[in-house]
Amino acid sequence: LSDGIRLWLRGTKYQKKELNNVPVNELTRIDTCWTGTMLAARHMLEGGFFTLRFMRLALAAGEENRICRALVLMTPPLLYRQVPNVAAANKLYHQAKTLAEELNNPYARALVSLVRGHTESVCGNWRNSLSLAEEGEALLRQRCTGVQFEVATNLHAQIVSLFFLGELNELSRRVNRTVAETQQENGWHAAMTAKSFLGSSAWLKDDNVELARVHAADIEQMLDRGFDRLHYCELIGSAHIDLYCGAASQAYERLEHSWKQAVPRIGMVDPTYRVLLHHLRARAALGCLSRGSDDRKLHRVARRDGKGLCRDWQQWARPLGQLVLAGLAAVQ
Repeated sequence: LSDGIRLWLRGTKYQKKELNNVPVNELTRIDTCWTGTMLAARHMLEGGFFTLRFMRLALAAGEENRICRALVLMTPPLLYRQVPNVAAANKLYHQAKTLAEELNNPYARALVSLVRGHTESVCGNWRNSLSLAEEGEALLRQRCTGVQFEVATNLHAQIVSLFFLGELNELSRRVNRTVAETQQENGWHAAMTAKSFLGSSAWLKDDNVELARVHAADIEQMLDRGFDRLHYCELIGSAHIDLYCGAASQAYERLEHSWKQAVPRIGMVDPTYRVLLHHLRARAALGCLSRGSDDRKLHRVARRDGKGLCRDWQQWARPLGQLVLAGLAAVQ
């Protein structure tokens, strides 16, 4: 919390310093925090601590390669708020992009593309998101080394974009490629998105429910106590499979069982998860109602989730909410 307040007070201004003018022990602290930021891929609180400290230390040190990374990391949290600051996120993005191009650093340029692709995905600009994600991945694979983590992180935006664009064949190709790569490299982070979340569509499109369940079970075995990002991916993926199979009551029970743990932390993760979870729960409630259930709670849940999606700042959530309310009207 103190790092966040100090960062907010100091802003993004910095005094440029050459790399050899920054003390080695200071660079070591910054790079240690950079490594710690990767915890956010699974453990949001711990990763958030290192992310804030990395940003503050990098800006204070003045070394521009690290500052570029700090500016990139500052963009997503601006969109995770209840009232997102899109203008500030865009300003930081352009600042980071300009700096990355001046440095001509392929890793920095790749990060800028990846984070911008993620931002476009959150805003529902699927085609732009996919293009930026592919641009960033090409830079990582062709001009960088030791970037398996970054490539895996990039898969998230690609899967969301391909899913909502309806390009399931391409989604399937990328998911299966990632699964093959994770088997060789034991990459749990890539497996988290590929085997669960919306990645299950890769097998459901071919009606291969059994394989989708097998991969979901693999992710379930990786779950720890508490509720971290992996739990969100597993919950969304498993409920998605349940609904595909017509098991609406099972999907609803699964979601309700985890809801009290999922909702308090949802503000710290990708807003896409919030939309998907509310949409899945509303669909599950509608599925139960369409099979003859007269539980008034199901009506209230579907109506509340549908109206909430219609009010969401992410414009792509609104048609989902309208579909839910239309479905509710049809079953009443």
